[in-house]
Amino acid sequence: MFRVLTVSLLSIVFASANDRILGGSELDIHKVPYQASLLYQGQHDCGGVIISDHVILTAAHCIEGSLRFLFKIRVGSHFLNDGVFLKVRLEFNENIRPIDLASALPLSGTNCLVSGWGSTENSINSWKLLGGRVQLMYREECVKFYGIHKISIL
Repeated sequence: MFRVLTVSLLSIVFASANDRILGGSELDIHKVPYQASLLYQGQHDCGGVIISDHVILTAAHCIEGSLRFLFKIRVGSHFLNDGVFLKVRLEFNENIRPIDLASALPLSGTNCLVSGWGSTENSINSWKLLGGRVQLMYREECVKFYGIHKISIL
């Protein structure tokens, strides 16, 4: 399911000017067992995607200028405050799995699942994993819809 990876990584493109995805609801980790949280000094900082038992993909801006040894990675649960931190190799189970990568680019308009612990409509970071559905949009369409000034990551 490359489309889930694509939208998870690029979900800020579809966010409002306030960097939020509205209309999401609590999401059980069983639905997105590839979801990871990068914690900086114990606080959620960025989301990530499990690619394999030793690789997690995240946005480069999440670690630029930071002391990398201060990061920990949490996987396998949908609450941020449950204290489960994994630093090395992952052992897969029903809550921890790599994302399936597609062999072709998904079509514009494809219904996709986005997930993460970002800001809610009240500008408060969620302690629970949230998810929502959006339609995938190619860059050209996104620029027409949102305008070039609102697209910060592609």
